[in-house]
Amino acid sequence: RGRVCNKMSRRSSFKFRLSMLKISDSAFLARVAEHMADSGKRRRIGDHASTPAIRGAALTATTCVGFILWHPIWKATIPCSDPNGAMVYPTGAVRYLHEHSFSGKIMTPFASGAYVSWMCHPKVRVSLDGRYEVAYREDVLPKHDRFYAAEPGWQNVLYEYAADLVLVQANSPVRKSLGKVGTNTERWHVVYEDSVFSLYANDDIGKTYE
Repeated sequence: RGRVCNKMSRRSSFKFRLSMLKISDSAFLARVAEHMADSGKRRRIGDHASTPAIRGAALTATTCVGFILWHPIWKATIPCSDPNGAMVYPTGAVRYLHEHSFSGKIMTPFASGAYVSWMCHPKVRVSLDGRYEVAYREDVLPKHDRFYAAEPGWQNVLYEYAADLVLVQANSPVRKSLGKVGTNTERWHVVYEDSVFSLYANDDIGKTYE
């Protein structure tokens, strides 16, 4: 009788677990179905929402690329048109040197020497550039400042460097004196000039580059 009771108890327990499993499976399947339905709904809503956004982003990107190609703002420009600018580059004078295949020594202002050297090396040797602290004597920069400011003794600086050409910015005081009668620089004259820079040559080589 005890054995019969134990068997009935095990059968009842098995039936209970089976019924719970069926209930759990049903609940699980119901949750899965609900989740899939919600996912599909969100996907459909997302598709409708993302399509205009994607189209808008593509249109914006296309517009930006077209603008850049039509107006290349990413290209670097060289300041070369302000006669009073502290950092203005002698693009016209350098072009003149190339056109005349110039080779020799040029006296240059501190701010312009590096550009001339960069564009004309090795045919052209400049008197001063941005390496003044490591490549030149300590007195080179003060002498150039004296020359371009037309301070007393500026003529001596000119002849000390024995340059073939002299590059002068339009706002430099020496421009009013270089080559003028009574300054002991009469043998220097302009061979190139624009609104920003002038190139002076001495009579020994001036006719060659006019």
